[in-house]
Amino acid sequence: MAFYKSFTLSQHLFILLLFAFCKLGSQETIRSDEPIILFKLPHFGENGLIDWDIQGDQGKYSPKRIEISKLVFRLFDNQQPPQPKTIINSPHALILPNEQIASSEDSIEINNAQFQLTGQKWEWDGHANKITIHRKVEIFFPKGMINILK
Repeated sequence: MAFYKSFTLSQHLFILLLFAFCKLGSQETIRSDEPIILFKLPHFGENGLIDWDIQGDQGKYSPKRIEISKLVFRLFDNQQPPQPKTIINSPHALILPNEQIASSEDSIEINNAQFQLTGQKWEWDGHANKITIHRKVEIFFPKGMINILK
């Protein structure tokens, strides 16, 4: 007995975005003019636990760029069950997967247990593993952290 499952357009487009992030090495070009609505893309480590996930209200994919509205990028600890250790939010992001670069003219908010950082106009460089924030940068530390910094 064969098992068949029908997929919605959003599910098909999500699969296209998954291939874009995974960079499968195929020479074929994936194209879609339709946005992916309410997507979530997880990445799992060798231990089988989630390392990170990307979520968005809407994503548009073309072969060399991915645009995401209401980006939520979560980095997880290596515990069981996994808990988010850092959460990054931005209203809009442009990702160039081949160059491992992401950027936005919009705001960014980075939250973890050590600090909360906000600012505007940001860039992520995957090769250097850094985020640069160009304007209106503010950092907030929990009260206990301020005593450590003195």
